[in-house]
Amino acid sequence: VASAIRDAIKQSPVPIGGAGGLPMSAVDVPNGSSTQDQPSGRTAATLRIPGYQVLRRIGSGGMARVYLAQRESDGLDVVIKVLDPSLRQDEVFRQRFTQEYGILRRLAHHNIAAIFDEALNERHGYIVMEYFPAGDLAGRIGERGLSTDIALLFLAQIARGLDAVHRAGVVHRDLKPRNILFRDDLQ
Repeated sequence: VASAIRDAIKQSPVPIGGAGGLPMSAVDVPNGSSTQDQPSGRTAATLRIPGYQVLRRIGSGGMARVYLAQRESDGLDVVIKVLDPSLRQDEVFRQRFTQEYGILRRLAHHNIAAIFDEALNERHGYIVMEYFPAGDLAGRIGERGLSTDIALLFLAQIARGLDAVHRAGVVHRDLKPRNILFRDDLQ
């Protein structure tokens, strides 16, 4: 597979890399704009994460709720994934979370989402990561499909990110189009 990808990249007229980039997300950020945090009824405005101003909820999944926030120190837009409280009690999950996100936080690679902060204790369970304003791969595919050249460009960038993560000893457990995010329009 790797040889086929390398050959296809060499034949592609679309340059690989360039401005923007296509990072893999360590979290699932589904589309959505609800600010109501179910089932507790707590809104994004009442969620308190030290050092961040939570603006609104942008999604949720089986493991977490996801919020758009601003880092108070510099105004940077970030995403905060707040883990389901039951996961904080699972010792296997706690160990995996601490190890994997600790490694990812130290990684600096253009094709991997930057992890800025994380906490997992009795009071908090969250990950603060880079915000991707240009959406995800699922949206790109659904909106207009992908040409072969663009699909190869994206595939090469995904492979680079996975290679870096795997070399660090982490296995991405939820690779799917919704978890491939864009920093900018790219095309």
